[in-house]
Amino acid sequence: MNFSSPFGWDVRRLLARPELVEVEPARSEHFTAALNSKMAGAYFDTHFEIDWYGPPDLRWRLRNTFYVEANRHAAGYLVTDAGRLEIELNVLAGERWRHQLPSGVRLARSRMTVYASDAARQAAEEVNALRRRAVVEQQERAVEQERLSYLRQAILSRPEVARSYWFQHHPDALKDLAGDHFEEIAAKLADVTTTATEPSSVAIARLLDDFIAKLGEERIDYLLGQLRMMFVAWDREDLAHGLAEVIDIRTGAAVG
Repeated sequence: MNFSSPFGWDVRRLLARPELVEVEPARSEHFTAALNSKMAGAYFDTHFEIDWYGPPDLRWRLRNTFYVEANRHAAGYLVTDAGRLEIELNVLAGERWRHQLPSGVRLARSRMTVYASDAARQAAEEVNALRRRAVVEQQERAVEQERLSYLRQAILSRPEVARSYWFQHHPDALKDLAGDHFEEIAAKLADVTTTATEPSSVAIARLLDDFIAKLGEERIDYLLGQLRMMFVAWDREDLAHGLAEVIDIRTGAAVG
């Protein structure tokens, strides 16, 4: 019997049942994990939902990939930013993390829900408040330092200005303007300023001079010999030569 149609079609093939293709069911993973936040001791509670295809023995590697990547990203956020972190994680999972999955795993769908406990949020807010307070205190100290610097340099270091400043704030203490204490204060401030701003080499020289002045002659000779050897070791022959002349002069004076 000819089952061909006038158009050349095979009628039996058209009437046959279509072959059923077995579709691999997606596997589903659900787990909750704590993610580190930017503040030590405060965590994000994160629920993971992952639908995927692949061998069942890869489920732990898949979980680990999601957890490690999420934990690394969460470390840059405060617990008060849980909503923003949730958006970031879901975007990353749908784009970048797909290329970091174990070989043989194909991602069908993923969803991460991020939230933080009230205690964690409160702790983060308290830390932020402390940081803001520290910034304010630092600015207050800077302003106070500028005020004291102005008082020292522009007023107290100039006796005539200091007298006017004193009289402005103590109009009933006119007799105090007649003394020399304003000049004494200015002189003391000048000495302190000179000492504070002198080069370190000058300060070291002053210390060494004070040290040598209190040594006996024998100890001075020994110290000079040690310094000469140090200059030679440090390739400062010029200083060693100059020190040798000093030693010769001292030796000649002692002999004479």
